[in-house]
Amino acid sequence: MNLKKLHLLFVALAAGQVLFCGVVLYLILVESFAGVEMQARDQYLAPSILLLAAAGTAYALNQVLSRRGRRMQFLATKVQQYSITSIVRLAIVEGANLLILIITLLSGQVNSLLFFALGMLVFLYFRPSREDFVQLFELSAEEERQLS
Repeated sequence: MNLKKLHLLFVALAAGQVLFCGVVLYLILVESFAGVEMQARDQYLAPSILLLAAAGTAYALNQVLSRRGRRMQFLATKVQQYSITSIVRLAIVEGANLLILIITLLSGQVNSLLFFALGMLVFLYFRPSREDFVQLFELSAEEERQLS
């Protein structure tokens, strides 16, 4: 997968999360979806743990997989490894964001969307880009030139 397709995938995943958030907001605010009673402790504890776990896991896997990618000899295999790394880290954060939206829907309280907003910031942090690839995989000047 080349870097342009990877960026398109990122945009599609982000748009899907925002769309689902819009559906959740619609159901809660317009349709007055009451949800189930949740204690405030549960309503905030689960999303915060999900967000911290997803961010930490995505960061740790990012480090491990990029370290493996730096040892690869050919640019094509490095690009493939970067694609895998990007998809894994985005999937982890997106999964947590979707679970946070489900918790928000089940509770019927929009306050939990703060965690979704923070999750989207984490998602944006892991946005795949050419610059991220060059820095993360410590490409040589020759490899960087070949990317263009």
